[in-house]
Amino acid sequence: MRSLPWFILVLCVHNVTSVEVSFNQSEYIVNENNGSAYITLILSNRSPDANITVDVITAHGSANDNDYGSCNPCTISFGVSNTAFLKIPICNRSEFILENNRTFDLTISESSSYNMGNISHAVVIINETTELKVQFTESIYTGSEISGHVTATLSLEGGNSTSDIPVYVTWIDLCGKSQMDSAVFYAGSITSHVTVLVVMDRPLEGQETFDLSLAIYSKRNDLLRNVVLGEITEAICIITDSTEVSFNQSEYIVNENNGSAYITLILSNRSPDANITVDVITAHGSANDNDYGSCNPCTISFGVSNTAFLKIPICNRSEFILENNR
Repeated sequence: MRSLPWFILVLCVHNVTSVEVSFNQSEYIVNENNGSAYITLILSNRSPDANITVDVITAHGSANDNDYGSCNPCTISFGVSNTAFLKIPICNRSEFILENNRTFDLTISESSSYNMGNISHAVVIINETTELKVQFTESIYTGSEISGHVTATLSLEGGNSTSDIPVYVTWIDLCGKSQMDSAVFYAGSITSHVTVLVVMDRPLEGQETFDLSLAIYSKRNDLLRNVVLGEITEAICIITDSTEVSFNQSEYIVNENNGSAYITLILSNRSPDANITVDVITAHGSANDNDYGSCNPCTISFGVSNTAFLKIPICNRSEFILENNR
């Protein structure tokens, strides 16, 4: 009887680690004044008796040590659960200072006790919550043609910003044309100005008005998303023609036998093309019609000059009769 050969089967079992650790999402958003960011890690394919400990590394993005409490590493133990939580303190930066959103990074450290899951890297966004309101400081601004401009002041309510904030003012000018100009709140400032030019292209006239409107056109970055319009978003500009006419002095003295009194009038702040005509009214004091030639009115034109003269006849009362001054 022939014996059968013996075969020895050797089974090699390799311990393949299939445990995976992952963040539950790739992006976390937390408000700057919420105190902490809570990060969730999940464990899959774990062995029933596995005690998994994970290190998470933080790294600055646009945020820094003044924005969050970094830990390198931040060690988390899953215990008997498939979920673990990492709490990262968020520093409460002054809510009265507007900043861009800041970020920092989270990365799961490699280990022989687990594999990397789908999301091994995540970003934490610290959401800026400060809201600033921009508005005019007044509802009415005044200017004059001679000054050539009117200045409107704007204010930032609720704090200031670490970056420049541009806003826009629009209006329809006195010629009926649409205009726009920008006003910038520079970093740290709470006031700004916009200057509206006024053209002196009319003769003497009364008040004219036009309206200013405030607008925020750009929301292209995080900063401007927190800038809103305040209460005074419309304002009126009142423009006056400030041309002034005056005597050059308050008292004139003329001898009774000099024939005429010459009165000088002066014009100030005139518009370049203004043709100014002035009426002067005479009225008796102690003198009467026998003393001077009254005119009501006495009309004087300045023409292209800033000076005009009024000639008033003085009657030659007999020099041989002594009278009081009139």
